[in-house]
Amino acid sequence: QAREEPVGSLLHDEAGLEEAIRRAQAAVLGHSSPARIRTSNAPAQSETILAHSADVVCVDVSGPGLPDLTFVELPGAWSHAPEDGTDAEIVKAMVQENVKGNVLVLLVIGMQDDLHTRGAFSLAQLLESQGLRTVLGVIMNPELVREGEEARWVEILEGSTCMLKNGYFVAKPLSLKEQEENGTQQEARDREAKFFETTPPWSHKTKLRSRMGTPNLTRELSKLLEGLLSQSLPDLRNETREMLDSTVQSINELPPPPPENCAIELLRMVRAFCTEVEALVHGKEGHEELLQLFRPAHHTLKNDILGTAPNFRPFKDAQSDDKSFRVVTDRDDLGDRAPDLPAYLCLWGNKLRGQSPVYLEDVKSYIQSSLTRQLPFNVPFSAKTNLIGQYLGSWETHCTRCFDTIHSAMLQTLHAVVQRHFGRVGGRALLGDVRLLCDALVERRRLSTRGLIAFQLKLEDPPFTVNDVYFSACRDKFLAQYRAAQKVCLCGFVEAPRVPADADRARLQLALATLAELGLAVKEADLAPLRGNACYDDELVVMAETSAYFRVAYKRIIDNIPRVVDHGFVRATAEDLYDALVLGLGLGSDRAGEQATMYLAEDPQVKAERRYLTQKKERLEAALNELLKLQM
Repeated sequence: QAREEPVGSLLHDEAGLEEAIRRAQAAVLGHSSPARIRTSNAPAQSETILAHSADVVCVDVSGPGLPDLTFVELPGAWSHAPEDGTDAEIVKAMVQENVKGNVLVLLVIGMQDDLHTRGAFSLAQLLESQGLRTVLGVIMNPELVREGEEARWVEILEGSTCMLKNGYFVAKPLSLKEQEENGTQQEARDREAKFFETTPPWSHKTKLRSRMGTPNLTRELSKLLEGLLSQSLPDLRNETREMLDSTVQSINELPPPPPENCAIELLRMVRAFCTEVEALVHGKEGHEELLQLFRPAHHTLKNDILGTAPNFRPFKDAQSDDKSFRVVTDRDDLGDRAPDLPAYLCLWGNKLRGQSPVYLEDVKSYIQSSLTRQLPFNVPFSAKTNLIGQYLGSWETHCTRCFDTIHSAMLQTLHAVVQRHFGRVGGRALLGDVRLLCDALVERRRLSTRGLIAFQLKLEDPPFTVNDVYFSACRDKFLAQYRAAQKVCLCGFVEAPRVPADADRARLQLALATLAELGLAVKEADLAPLRGNACYDDELVVMAETSAYFRVAYKRIIDNIPRVVDHGFVRATAEDLYDALVLGLGLGSDRAGEQATMYLAEDPQVKAERRYLTQKKERLEAALNELLKLQM
């Protein structure tokens, strides 16, 4: 992670610049830390242990009339590195890294050096040949040219050798003595011009006079920079717009800043949250997802309760069972189950195991075990109620499972809505407290609803109904089908049903027609009791009444439990939510404003990010305005 370490204080006089740079170099290349060098009054000593470093010594210059440019001075002679080549690779990597992007490369070479041995020259030629960068050659220190080499440098300046597309310029920097005199820039330029006018071979090359001196170099640089700017201006505008759009998007993604009146804003947020929860609970248009999550639980409850239905077989025992016999029931009771594939649970104790069919002998034995002082031909009422209770015993498990599913869906939905309304506002305290208050309310309603469900199940003991019409209809329907079974166990043996002859069939149809004329709608199956084989009649009646009451209770429970959960848990939670949040968040107290301000206070990290992005946005807007002002 790059970081800046200041060296020294802000300079208003260039006299202290050299010492500050020396201190920075000592920190970069030596043991000294920037902090120690910054606080030390002693001159920077040579503690150098490195020849090169990837760290950068930055000099920020500001003032009126200065162009917005960045100058990077890089080493260029990596071909003279030590034998191990480590420093050479460091320098080469440094140069290659800094010539990336929108840059103008100045190849600066002193006349006391050999241009062909400079690694920077090879890189400059490569960049120019590939059209990647604009390169301009600058030859320095003409006063230091070795005797006899003037002609070679003139050829380079003329473009005869070591050619670059934009050629070379020659400039004479101030000598150490001239620097110590602290003359003006104009005096330095005058001395430079006099040197080229009076010193051969430069004074004889009038055609090259436009490439001599710092003013000519400055004009050429301005021309090249304008050209680069013209070429890159459209891309710069587009990049700036993209960066500005990205910054604005980042600002919009931040949580909104704190409002002026926090109490009113927090109350508005609570009301909006409760309104959405209410819409979900009532399944309003566009808010159907919560109730859609409840539907599978209701469907499963219906099938689970139906799966506890008694599996009565109107046959003596398993050996006499006619496997093709099926009891016809109402289609709406079957759910997704086929009428011939019911699921059965345990009947009672260990005598009759779960999913085992119950035969006439089983019921007869159960009745016999329940007799006390009853008169003959009387089945104890307790035998019927106990038998019914065995089939209803597992309903609590199924009802609890249904409610647990709805409770989980309700809680997850509430958490999601809480996150949407409070997750992007204020610090973590508001989101956490709202979630805790919602969880506490849901838990209170869960416990009270569990009590309501237990009460509903308790109402089934003892069996009771005033729905006489439906119970009687179901009883008669089951009893008729049991008695009309093709194989009925009668008095200890199995009698195959006699197939009526044609004459018997005719008499049977005549009897049914006569009964119909008398207003009695009777089917052939309804005549089964008239056959006179009634040794299992009590057992058949017990089977029919148990099955009939199961249907009455089944229809009742699959409606009542979802309604209890809906009113006692789902709707009640939504109704109590607003008051619970207002009281829990302290919005109903005298300190409501203080509480709201605390909850909506901006997170320090978000605040810092907003400040950074806002400043970045302002800079990009200013840059884009300046770019739009520039002519192509």
